[in-house]
Formats: sequence, structure tokens, C-alpha cells
Amino acid sequence: MNNHSLFPNTDLTVHYLDLIESTRPPVRAQQNPPFLFSVADGLLAENTRLHRALKVERIKNFQLETQQRKILAGELHDGPAQLISAGIMYLDMIKEETLDQTNHEALQEIKTTQALLRRVDYQLRTLCFEFRPIALQTQGLPAALQGLIDRSKKDMYASAEITLELYPINPINEISRFKEQIEQLFFRLAIEALHNALKHACANLITVRLEETTTHLQLTVADDGVGFDVAEILENYEGRGSYGLYNLQTLANLVDIQITISSIPDEGTMLTFLLQKSTTSA
Repeated sequence: MNNHSLFPNTDLTVHYLDLIESTRPPVRAQQNPPFLFSVADGLLAENTRLHRALKVERIKNFQLETQQRKILAGELHDGPAQLISAGIMYLDMIKEETLDQTNHEALQEIKTTQALLRRVDYQLRTLCFEFRPIALQTQGLPAALQGLIDRSKKDMYASAEITLELYPINPINEISRFKEQIEQLFFRLAIEALHNALKHACANLITVRLEETTTHLQLTVADDGVGFDVAEILENYEGRGSYGLYNLQTLANLVDIQITISSIPDEGTMLTFLLQKSTTSA
């Protein structure tokens, strides 16, 4: 597979450094090198400060959003989800105790309505799980990813086999625990990548792999589906009206997670999310 960065690097600091290097004349042509370097260094320092401030603000917004998602999950579970369950039970009562059992048309309508309500109930409870994954808080990423996969397998539209592979630093150990925001980000990335694969790949097999080494944490979601031309999709992505890849990049940018995408038409797709451990302590 040919590897491509998911999106071009839009970091302002990088562009600034390139600009300084490309416009700086040879040393012998500089009239006042100390002054020029002083201005450049000052601009770079200010740009770096603004970049870090923006990153801190984005992380704060993400933490606030995460807390709001937890609150919403509780409200959805205790409100609409309970009402839907009650509606399904009420239809059961009507079907068994009130409705004429010879009225086959009415019985079929009730069964169809119950099936729709069960579908809504499942999707709502899945949303609650994704908004507030208790297993992520209590057990860590592997347990949360397994829960996500188990729920995805039960989806009536999920025909692919989905597997989880874990590669800790030492085979006898478990994947380490990380800061809450790191684990939340990787879980959100897994949700988005898995949903994209289930929705678009038409795959027979989807593999979710979590690997930890002494230097990095890496999440990979790979499928054997239809694949696509990466360069073509990224070139025209803004006009496609789809936000899956954009959402992934937005999440990854919060803590400098590197995203790569590999895909070939008719051969499958692999999304990789790589975080250097050296950045997790910042």
C-alpha cells in the first residue's frame, strides 16, 4: 500500500520556519545579520507561544465536551431510552392481552413497530456507551475497544468480522494506562475509524490493533474492503460533503497524534494513529 499523510501539515510554526529558511539570503549578502536573526527569533518565539496557547485552549474545549457528553449519556439513558423500553413492553401487552389474535395484519404492524423501536433503543444505548464508556474509565483502552467491537458486531447492518489485537510492551503485561484525555481521544478515533469502515468499506474483516512500545502508542484500524485512491480523495475532500476524515484530523491535532492512511482500490484500507509517549507528559 502507498502511505499518505491524511492531510497536509497546516501547523503555522512549520510554515513560518520554511518561510524564514527560504527567504534568508546567504551569510555574505546579509547587511545586518544580528538584527535580522533577532527579528526572526522574536517572531518564531511569539508564534510558538500562540501555537501552544491555542493547543491548551483546544484541550480545555475537548475536556469540556467530554464532560458534556457524559452528562448527555446519563440523561439519554435515564430518559428516552427508558421510555422506548416501556413502549416496547406496552406493545407486548397490547399484542398478548388486548388485540384479537386473529387480526394478523394488526399483529404484524405491532411486530414491525416493535422491531423499529428495538433498533432505536439499540442505537440510543450505543450512543450512551460511546459518550460515556464506563469501561474506559475503570479498565482502560483495551476493555473499551472490546466493548465497542462487541456492540458493533450486534448492529444489524454490520456484516464484517471485527477483531481486536493487543500488543503491550511485554507480552505478560497489559497496555499501560494514560491520561484521561489521551484515552478518550484514542477511543474517539477508534469509534470514527470503525464507523467509517462499517459504513463505506464493504469489508469482510476489520481489525482493530492497539500497540504500545517504549516510545509510542499506536492504534490501527484496517479492513479488506473496497479501498480508494487516497490522493484523489484528499485532493477533492472539501467538496465531498463528508466530515469523517476531517473529524479524525481535528481530534488528532489536540495532542499531536500522527495520522497516516494507506489504501488501494479493491484491496482495503488502513488508518494508523501514532502518539509519541514523550508528548503525553506535556
